[in-house]
Amino acid sequence: NADNRLITGSGTANTLEGESNLTFDGNDLTVTGTAPCVNLTDTDADDYKISNTQGVLAIRDTTAGADRFVINDNGTGYFQSNFLVGGTTTSPGATFHVKNSYASVKIDSDGANNDVNLYFKIGANKKNIINFGDNDDADIGQIFYDHNGDYMSFKTNTSEKLRITSTGQLLLSQSNTDTTLNNWTGATINIKNT
Repeated sequence: NADNRLITGSGTANTLEGESNLTFDGNDLTVTGTAPCVNLTDTDADDYKISNTQGVLAIRDTTAGADRFVINDNGTGYFQSNFLVGGTTTSPGATFHVKNSYASVKIDSDGANNDVNLYFKIGANKKNIINFGDNDDADIGQIFYDHNGDYMSFKTNTSEKLRITSTGQLLLSQSNTDTTLNNWTGATINIKNT
């Protein structure tokens, strides 16, 4: 058992072998090799593997044959295969779902003299949508950019109230019951300090 090797049974009767690639020093369990891994196999059909291949750490769903989470050797990481992340929820309803009585998401440059960017990227002729909802209506308020026409729209109380067209025109609804948008190009708006 030199070098804290773990002892396993061999193919020869009444003999044991010290595994050179599997050691335990009382604190750390170490697996070494070209692509060392730990298999987590339960009694049903849901099995996982944690592996390190050339500095890339992966958690793999061996049952589905798909990596679920990967950390590259440069420190970047990503989820794969329609993986859903839930913050304090066991049933995420989106790719990233934060559910909490004081839910918040923070993007912080830590005081660095750099811009902070938030990107929404989709396919052609689709919409980027930000919904503002409550318990009664998940999208009662909404801001969206429609790439089929290249305009930005604002909805309140579930209906569109303002639109900025691709040419810069500002369209507004005239009343709460009006379902049409009106072109205010060329209109005069007076702003007074009272």
